[in-house]
Amino acid sequence: ANRGMSENQACSTVCGDEFPDLCRECNPSACGSGGGGGGGGICGCSTCTSSVLGRNANGYKVGARIDWLEANRGMSENQACSTVCGDEFPDLCRECNPSACGSGGGGGGGGICGCSTCTSSVLGRNANGYKVGARIDWLEANRGMSE
Repeated sequence: ANRGMSENQACSTVCGDEFPDLCRECNPSACGSGGGGGGGGICGCSTCTSSVLGRNANGYKVGARIDWLEANRGMSENQACSTVCGDEFPDLCRECNPSACGSGGGGGGGGICGCSTCTSSVLGRNANGYKVGARIDWLEANRGMSE
């Protein structure tokens, strides 16, 4: 069964890996959590604390699973956090899911890809014949994360 990427994974792939110069405003790893100050934290979540990262997820700590995906699967921090705390263990560590920790509630700097800078103008840019937004949508619907 082919499961698609989360929005954050798709945004990271398109705007972090494939077209960073074209749509960095929609890269969850760069749009708000990388800089100096506002509400970042591990996984881009101020709610992602060492207590959450230390929880047991089938024999391994949440933080160790995230670190392993970054080191061994080449994922960005946001991609690894989305995989562990969005796909694999959502009930255990949703506080570290970049797609849910800040953008789901009432009005912090969410937006598409978890980025307030990710506007319809950016999503409409041409990325080798397809709009940025169409590439993100396609990855969410069609592209699984398994090797």
